[in-house]
Amino acid sequence: MSGKHEHWLPVEARNVTANSAGAWAAGTGRAEAPPGTMPEGKAEAVNKAVNENKAPLGLRTVALFEFAKGTLVFLVGLGALSLIHHNVEASVEEILRTLHLDPAWHYAHMFVEATSKLNDHSLRMVGFAAMAYAIIRYVEAYGLWHSRAWAEWFAVVSASLYVPVEIYHLSKGLNWARVAVFVGNIIIVLYLAHLLRIKHRQKHPKPD
Repeated sequence: MSGKHEHWLPVEARNVTANSAGAWAAGTGRAEAPPGTMPEGKAEAVNKAVNENKAPLGLRTVALFEFAKGTLVFLVGLGALSLIHHNVEASVEEILRTLHLDPAWHYAHMFVEATSKLNDHSLRMVGFAAMAYAIIRYVEAYGLWHSRAWAEWFAVVSASLYVPVEIYHLSKGLNWARVAVFVGNIIIVLYLAHLLRIKHRQKHPKPD
């Protein structure tokens, strides 16, 4: 009787029925998962692995910050390369006017004077160095976004190297920009060091 009824079932239903019967006959006490689906235990393991590898929000924020720094320096490098065989001083003044900055402003004037001393060789060196720096920051941002330990270590070391330089700048005079950069850098270093300490404890738990 059951065979006749199963004959009228769809193919998928007959496969599920056959698999379920086989599982019960083998003494497992539960039906097998339908073809093309992932067993429940395996699905939970995959979800757990994905969640463990997902970077926390703070780490992804640092990754975006590093990506933004790389992009900014990359644009500076392109700008330096675009000034080759051009009047650097006039080109920089035109860029400042495009950005609605007065070339006579103190800091803008210092920038114009500094760039006017660059020749074509110096511009190439600045451009290539900026692009190399940007690539490093992009790789670091990728590693931080995917919660890679090597990227966290690299970020801690590179950020720590800037601290003495920032302290030196603060000793020359305080302003909001210098203080903000210094405080932000310290926060990043402490946060990444905290994450690395947590990962170390998880990999090397203390014996009871």
